[in-house]
Amino acid sequence: MFKNNDTVKSFGCSKIDTIFSLGVFTTVSSILSFYIFCLIDMIFN
Repeated sequence: MFKNNDTVKSFGCSKIDTIFSLGVFTTVSSILSFYIFCLIDMIFN
């Protein structure tokens, strides 16, 4: 996930890239969007 100089590896599937960063970004964004839609639903109910 990190290079030797403590920078995050770029997205991709090759040996020097990582797909883990994309997975974390997708998971966090889906959780945030779920809570936003729940708040919108509670406000307009």
